Amino acid sequence: MARIMLERSGIVKPFFRLERKYFSLVETPYNLRPTEINRRRRIEPKRENLRALTIAAGFRCTDGVLLCADTEMTLGIAKYPQSKFRHYTTLKSRPAFIYAGDRDFSLMAIGKVARAIHAADQAGEDVELAIQEEIIEIYEKYSVLPVIPGDQPLVLQSLVALFGKRGRQLFSITGPSLAPVSDYACIGVGQYLGYFIGQLTFRSKTFRVNEGALAAAYLLFCAKQCVSGCGGKSQILLLYDNGSWTPFPGDHFDSVPIEQLEADFGALHQVLTSVLIGLGNFGLSTRQYKDNLDRFSTRLSEIRERNAKKLDAMIEAEIERQDRDAAEYLAEHGDEQGEGFEIEG
Repeated sequence: MARIMLERSGIVKPFFRLERKYFSLVETPYNLRPTEINRRRRIEPKRENLRALTIAAGFRCTDGVLLCADTEMTLGIAKYPQSKFRHYTTLKSRPAFIYAGDRDFSLMAIGKVARAIHAADQAGEDVELAIQEEIIEIYEKYSVLPVIPGDQPLVLQSLVALFGKRGRQLFSITGPSLAPVSDYACIGVGQYLGYFIGQLTFRSKTFRVNEGALAAAYLLFCAKQCVSGCGGKSQILLLYDNGSWTPFPGDHFDSVPIEQLEADFGALHQVLTSVLIGLGNFGLSTRQYKDNLDRFSTRLSEIRERNAKKLDAMIEAEIERQDRDAAEYLAEHGDEQGEGFEIEG
């Protein structure tokens, strides 16, 4: 017994000697003399940069392009809402940008790219080539600048939609690279989850922009639920191949507000869990699983019917408003134009 204990002692003691040696290498205020604390502690300069950690995505649909992003900005431990869109509607190419990363740098870089696009438009030159040359220059100039510890290198990360003879085109910008997007693309801290959700919900060959907007709303909802740094309100911009554009929902008659959609997504997730988990749970009887399916189907139908009634009420209210405006206009101007009309009903 004594020999066994001795062997155990020989195993344990070297372990503790290693531990003491390791901890002695770590200098903390507890093992430094008071005069050494200020002399040895290195205080790094700190710059609180405003960052869009972001989930942002762009989708190429059958009749146009849509861009979407959350609105949460991060400044240290503080957060506040701000749009990550920049849309230059007066330029010939009508570029629309969303970005991720350092806000001040991104907005400066996007401004430079927009000026390069405008110059190319004015000169009748290749816009894509102008963008490529500009982002290479930006990357070479700013990515090599010294970075404060804890910060990321200044590299532009953006999605841009352009308008031209072929309608809308979607591109991804990452540093010096400009890549066309034929399906969809995501940027920001939520991009990995975004690609997964997009693969599940988006169909570029069949979806029109209004349908793609619903997939985008769900993508943003999931990212805001699951990814730190994504949050705030969701913004979706629809850019049609004919040159027109509108935020989603545009006239408020295509869909309920995004906030309502997100509340519905959350409600359905709770019911959907029992359906997905029950799919492989053969401890449930066929009757029990059918009950789960019926609950999910019933909840889905209730939400859809409720939203349809809301849209119908909004349409009726808009028709009544237009009728009142028409009656007031005709009452005021009908005689002047020699066309006195009466509004029936």
